[in-house]
Amino acid sequence: MACGMRACWKKRFEKIGENGMEIRELTMDEIAQIYEAEMRYDFPESELKPLSAIRAMYEKGVYLGLGCWENGRLLAYAMYVTKKERKRLLLDYYAVVRTMRERGIGSRFLQGMFEWLKDAEMILGEVENPEFARTLQERETQVRRIGFYERNGFVVAGPECTCRLFGVEYRLIAKGLGVSSEEAAKGAARWIEEIYRVMFPGELFGRQVIVRGGEPDQKSDDSPS
Repeated sequence: MACGMRACWKKRFEKIGENGMEIRELTMDEIAQIYEAEMRYDFPESELKPLSAIRAMYEKGVYLGLGCWENGRLLAYAMYVTKKERKRLLLDYYAVVRTMRERGIGSRFLQGMFEWLKDAEMILGEVENPEFARTLQERETQVRRIGFYERNGFVVAGPECTCRLFGVEYRLIAKGLGVSSEEAAKGAARWIEEIYRVMFPGELFGRQVIVRGGEPDQKSDDSPS
């Protein structure tokens, strides 16, 4: 049986540059504090999972929080969902603390996380699909967001690889760690669907999740979580 994330990655740190910034894993108490102090402001209510749902996944060993710190101060954070074998991680939430934006921290944090997560195979994510933007400003924001991830090594999966979560349309993105980003993007729909089934069990998946562009003829090499 594969060990859980906290057993494998306990007390791992990753220095970012020479200015004292570091990445470390968040405890559940720290995740809860960030949820109340930052995430409630950084994400629309419709996008925030209940803290109880995050806690349940954390206790099952399928949720990982990473924080970027400098001299004990939180600069940015990222939350991931994964299966217990830890090969593929879905970027669930990612943000720079409001008072620390426009300083290049976001890119440095991402690059540092790639090193921190180097034992994984890939990072997956979803970004709002600009084709469904309601206003020009919304579209421009979504295009900029996609550009940010592309500049940091993510590849946008083909236009056939999309998903719909709770009524919102997304494009899929992938960053390869143990494989190429192009290979990761090619299988993004299949891999992300597996993680969604961890996040949204039972009937909830059937009611609220649609993933398009998967490869049904290929089976996962992972055992069920």
